[in-house]
Amino acid sequence: MERKSIGSFIAILRKASGLTQRELADKLGVSDKAVSRWERDETAPDLYLIPVIAEIFGVTSDELLRGERIAENAPLQEKQNEKSERQIKTMLKTVRTKFLTKTLICALIAIVGLLAAMLCNFAFFKCELAFYIGCIFFITAIVLEIIFAVLAFSGLDTEEFEGIHLAETRKYIIKKTEAIVFLAVCLFAATLPLAIAAAQTSLLNFRIDFESWFLEGIFFSAIAGFICLVANTIFDHYAEKNGLYAIEPKIRRRRACFISPLPKLAKVFLPIIAVTIALHIIALNVFNYEFFLRAKGTEWEDPNNFVDYMQSNLAGNGETLENDNVRYPIYAVWIHTENGSTQIKFEWRNRFVTDFNVNGTTADDVSGGKNGTIYREIYIDGEKTSYNNTEKETYNIPDFHAITYSWYDTADARGWAEDISQCFVLAYIAEIIILAVIYTVKVVKNFKTKERFS
Repeated sequence: MERKSIGSFIAILRKASGLTQRELADKLGVSDKAVSRWERDETAPDLYLIPVIAEIFGVTSDELLRGERIAENAPLQEKQNEKSERQIKTMLKTVRTKFLTKTLICALIAIVGLLAAMLCNFAFFKCELAFYIGCIFFITAIVLEIIFAVLAFSGLDTEEFEGIHLAETRKYIIKKTEAIVFLAVCLFAATLPLAIAAAQTSLLNFRIDFESWFLEGIFFSAIAGFICLVANTIFDHYAEKNGLYAIEPKIRRRRACFISPLPKLAKVFLPIIAVTIALHIIALNVFNYEFFLRAKGTEWEDPNNFVDYMQSNLAGNGETLENDNVRYPIYAVWIHTENGSTQIKFEWRNRFVTDFNVNGTTADDVSGGKNGTIYREIYIDGEKTSYNNTEKETYNIPDFHAITYSWYDTADARGWAEDISQCFVLAYIAEIIILAVIYTVKVVKNFKTKERFS
């Protein structure tokens, strides 16, 4: 028959005497955590405490050291203890099964959130709404899982659930909770491209295509997964330090191989990446699209000449004034001056003019309906209209100033701005690749070192 340890024997004697760990600790003049470590066989009582413990429970020091009674009724007592332990295992298994069922429900909620976001984006062209709907599901899954975990822990807070089996159940609950948080956070990161795409457009009905979403979503999910793994390792260290559960030595050694290179690499690469990000932000705000449009474009001081230009067609455009096959929008811009507000209208037919600025009001402001401007398409009697059918207006606007930019000006400016941004992207990629290579080399070296000395 397998011999019992001192720790398990002390746990059996304590429960049989109706004492809690704290009450036994008070009698011995030690902490309740010390008693808990004895019973989990992590440590053993000091030798001078052996006779005191034996006297408290009415056993001999020899029996305490052997971890079992030597009396005639020892087999009966051992059978009773084994029966009690089987009952505790069954009860804890029931707790695990119920918690697993609730965890699966939370996982299903998170997955439904992703499916709802996909439906809202692809079917209804609402990428921003899709992001918010997904967030609601992800947050709900995390909150419910935490509530279920708290309720499960409160059900284990009794004297009959103690020892190694309780620690294993606690670890099971915590690990399942971490898995749901990991899933929800990664799915949330996968929906971030929806929010980014929505922020880059003023359109109400807009969707992101599957290929762009998939590639960007995988990238953000990978970053979120790495953050979750680091957080999981930190929490495991905290849980083991505070006695919630223990980490197997083999897993601890493996994690040490992966974690040990991180502090040194962080000291070197975090400042480099921080400087790169700072320079990128400065470049985006200084060397932007507007910066490269400086000293370009055509300036207008007369609003009537400006309107005539915006309503004209350049040679080689492929369209004529008499061509009614193409619908052109009517733009209305409110000009605010000291003499009041004046609205000018023009039909933007010039395909080579891709941007303009009228007293601070840009083409994006007009098309987006900002700053008191409107964007509309005029139809006469439900039919398409051309420039010849548009009523001519004369404007007298003091301090009028407008700049128009051709397609070539805007293409060149966007090209320079995009090239600068792409240079920083390449810098990020290079830094990440160098970091990954150095980290991999150090991890492999740690594993080889441990194998050599194990």
